[in-house]
Amino acid sequence: MEGWQSPVDRAALEKRYAERYRGFESHPFRFGLIGTFGMFLGLFGLWHVYQAIKPASEKLSFVALILGIFAYICGIVFHTSFAFLTIAEEVFIWPVAGLFITSMIASVIIMFFLISTGKTLYPRKINFVNPLVLIILFWLAALISPAKTQILLLFIVYNTAFCIFYLASTTVLWKKL
Repeated sequence: MEGWQSPVDRAALEKRYAERYRGFESHPFRFGLIGTFGMFLGLFGLWHVYQAIKPASEKLSFVALILGIFAYICGIVFHTSFAFLTIAEEVFIWPVAGLFITSMIASVIIMFFLISTGKTLYPRKINFVNPLVLIILFWLAALISPAKTQILLLFIVYNTAFCIFYLASTTVLWKKL
């Protein structure tokens, strides 16, 4: 990264970042508390879904779990290490984003397929709130939305889709107890 070779350039970059994101430093969650808690819940959610889809195929459900964990790791790497640099440098870390999207989509496709077999602990109708379906719906909504709404939808799509699915999953499995 050329911008980080000189202390003078780094100072200018930090100043530009501080000006652009003034006020963020006073946000109550500036230390990433939500992200840390969310990561734990996300990983627990993956394990929870893995347990429910395992009866359909132990091997495929394990692949979905590993791909999902890898996607979370890619998201963590992006948000904790690169997000501020990419915003400040006005570039995007495509390899990390590509790995995240590829592994996450592969994971939810496997989940969708296994649930569709009817051999999991889930009823087939839970696929209506499968992250794969919700992500597609968010993307379609973003296409027809105004620019500011598009940005919002594209930023919240993955976390919101998984949150909805995990809530539905918990509700369905709780009733089976």
